[in-house]
Amino acid sequence: MRKRILIVLALVLLISGYADAFRTHPLANYVVDPDDLAFPLKSYSGVSAVGYRASASDSEKVVFEDGGNLYIAQPGNIYNYRFLTKGSHPSWSPDGEWILFHRDSAIWRIKPSGENEEKLSNSRYAETQPSWSFDGTKIVFKRIISPNREQLVVADPDMKNLKIVVDIPAYAHYPKFFPDGKRIIFGSNLMNEPSMLIDDMPNSDLWYVDIEEGTMHRLTTNGGLYATVRKWDDLIIYSQHFVFPNGIVGSNLRWIDPETGENHPLREGYIWHGTPSFDWSGNYLFISVAHRP
Repeated sequence: MRKRILIVLALVLLISGYADAFRTHPLANYVVDPDDLAFPLKSYSGVSAVGYRASASDSEKVVFEDGGNLYIAQPGNIYNYRFLTKGSHPSWSPDGEWILFHRDSAIWRIKPSGENEEKLSNSRYAETQPSWSFDGTKIVFKRIISPNREQLVVADPDMKNLKIVVDIPAYAHYPKFFPDGKRIIFGSNLMNEPSMLIDDMPNSDLWYVDIEEGTMHRLTTNGGLYATVRKWDDLIIYSQHFVFPNGIVGSNLRWIDPETGENHPLREGYIWHGTPSFDWSGNYLFISVAHRP
């Protein structure tokens, strides 16, 4: 087993109820204190002792990245995972039939069985960080035009009918669809403001764009980069980076109230909270968690 500090966790989110029936698991005893709970989290369990950037079609299977490879795991059994292919930034389709991923500056797809691996990109620019729409009819990915210019592109799953929805002089990280399929959330340093949490770095905030109109809206002003949206109520969970007193970069996990737009802490003070990702049902949240320094 590789020596890694990251642990991929599956956080089980129940549709209703709060902390009254909270159950603990030794692998995740640092996730949240039930007395401070402001989010409908019920229980959690370990998926694997290695890996990050997880994506799941349901509670029974998850694909994650580790060391430039993709693996498929069964939640709850840290030894039950298998190699899929070389790549990064996986995204499992809502119907469970395909996994999108990035390799060699291009978007690829593969069956969960490992069959029918296919390169989709046909661009002179690097394309990465693909993600599916909730109905599985569209994908979104980022295209790197230059070090100071990136685009977000929406397309059919076979990479036809491409539409550039964002073209900005900044980065546009980790795009994800909203459940309505009309908006995309992403992280960007578009405003080029100094970070309030990390010295000598531009601030990254969450934005969303209306696909049809192309209008962009800023969601956070206090930092935000990796985000995921829950299916039934548009609740957003995201990572917010900061620096510990010893200089190590850490991450807070926060959530945005879809009704008021206010954001609240979910868990704070860890080296890394990875890229949070709901499964398609919205019942499970997959994240990578590292220890405190």
